[in-house]
Amino acid sequence: MPSYPESPRADQSSADEMSAPGGADKDHSAASIDPEGIWRWAVKEAIGYMDLTLGARETWRILHGYTGKCYPTHWTIAERLRRSASAVCRYLRELTDKGYIMIEARYDDGTTRRPGQLHRKPRGQTSNLYTILKQPDLTARAQQIVQEWHAKRQRKQSGAPAGA
Repeated sequence: MPSYPESPRADQSSADEMSAPGGADKDHSAASIDPEGIWRWAVKEAIGYMDLTLGARETWRILHGYTGKCYPTHWTIAERLRRSASAVCRYLRELTDKGYIMIEARYDDGTTRRPGQLHRKPRGQTSNLYTILKQPDLTARAQQIVQEWHAKRQRKQSGAPAGA
């Protein structure tokens, strides 16, 4: 998985200070740039501009790092965030309430058995399935970030000053 830069700090100008994953803005040919990687980077940058707490943003970034749907435990997320499991529950609730993710409980009904196993007692809820939902405002901000990145890259290639 490519490494992503940290979100721009408040004292940085977003268009001039931004750098893309893997040093893609260091005068590489267009063929060596992964558009999907640029888009994933831009979306992760864009979440920093949304109306979420810092913990909810970082939780979203962790869930977004998986492809499509995922089911990490609260403890796994808490360990990656270095926060408590109850804090993770608050962040997940915030993300759900604001429409960034959907949580679906997963259950073990006892019908799946291993070979040679005659009967197995149902275990109840086993995990949660997290689905990242599409957000028009997030997508629009990510598109803006990609456009700014391309403009910055073109300025660098043409030799124009960064502020022009």
